[in-house]
Amino acid sequence: MNEGLIYCERLLSDLNDSVAAAVNFFLNVDENLFDGHQTAREVLSHLVFWHHEYNSISKALLLDNKPALLEGSLASLNAQATCKYQDQEMVELAQLLVEEHKAFAANLSKLDDWNVNFPFKKGCRKIDVAGRICSINDHIRRHLVRQERAFNRGEDWIKAYYLDATS
Repeated sequence: MNEGLIYCERLLSDLNDSVAAAVNFFLNVDENLFDGHQTAREVLSHLVFWHHEYNSISKALLLDNKPALLEGSLASLNAQATCKYQDQEMVELAQLLVEEHKAFAANLSKLDDWNVNFPFKKGCRKIDVAGRICSINDHIRRHLVRQERAFNRGEDWIKAYYLDATS
C-alpha cells in the first residue's frame, strides 16, 4: 500500500473520529450550553451547514465539475446556518451531521486525486483535499474543545468571564 494512500486514509479516519465525538457530545448536552462564543445549538447547526457544503463540493470534484461555492463572510454564512436549522431538534441536527459526513466520506474515498484544490467558499485560499480535511478536522475539534470546557466549567464560569452571556 502506498504511503500517500495510507496518509489519506488516516486523515479520513481522524475526521470520522472527530465527527463521531461531536455527535456524541451534542446529543448529551443542553442546546443552550454557551462557550463564550456560541451555543451548542449554533455550533451543531453550523457544523451541519458546512458539512453539507463540503459534501456538495466533494461531489463536484468527484464528477470533475466546478463546485458551486457560497459567497460572504464566515460570520454571515454561520449566521445563515443558525437560521436555516433553527427549527430542528438537536437529535435531528446530529443525525443530519452523521448523514452529511457519511456522504462526504464516501465521496472522498472515491476521489482519485487528493492534490486537487478543495475550496469551501468564494475567495478562500487554495488548499488541496488533504489540507482541507485537516482544516475541517481542526475546526470541529476546536469547537468541541471549547464546548467541552464550557460544559466542564459550568455556567458560573461563563457568566464570570462573559458578562453579556447573562443578558
